[in-house]
Order: sequence, then C-alpha cells, then structure tokens
Amino acid sequence: MLTIPVRTSGSRMRSERRRSLAHLADAAAPAEPAVSTVHMGSDGTIFHARCGQPLAYMRTRGGLELDFYCLECVEHVTLPLHAMARVPMAARPAFSGRAGR
Repeated sequence: MLTIPVRTSGSRMRSERRRSLAHLADAAAPAEPAVSTVHMGSDGTIFHARCGQPLAYMRTRGGLELDFYCLECVEHVTLPLHAMARVPMAARPAFSGRAGR
C-alpha cells in the first residue's frame, strides 16, 4: 500500500506563522544589562567596582571597546564603548583618604 504524507495547507501555515511573529513583536525588548564592573566618580573618573580604586586608561580597541587597568587588583577591565552611557555614578565620594592631611 502506498501512503502519501499529509501536509497542512499553505494558507494555514502562513496564518500560524503570522500569529507567532505577531507574538514576538508584542514582546518587550529586554533591557540592557547594568554595568557592574566599574562606576564613575563625580569628576568623571572611572573606578573599579571590586576595589574602589581609579582605573588607568590604556587604549581604545577597534573603536568599540575601552581598555582599563586596575593597579590595585592587577586586572584588565574592558568596557564596550556603547556601555559608557550606562556606567553608574559612585554612591560614595571618590576621595578615600583622610581629610586634613
């Protein structure tokens, strides 16, 4: 006996596809992740979030990433250029020494 595979009609497949695409369009785009490796001081200095020390700017790589170096942690920190707008401001003052020295 010869069996023929059953296919759904083309119009039914197109309507199901339209429904699934409409569902995707209605879904909200995910928010960009928060920057957690660095924070910015009130004077614009970039600080390492792990130790709180200022980062040394090294270079811009390919016009897409900024390279920093932490002298305290001896660690390389890369930050995408488009993420600079999302760098959080420091919750505490950048000055960490004693006043009146």
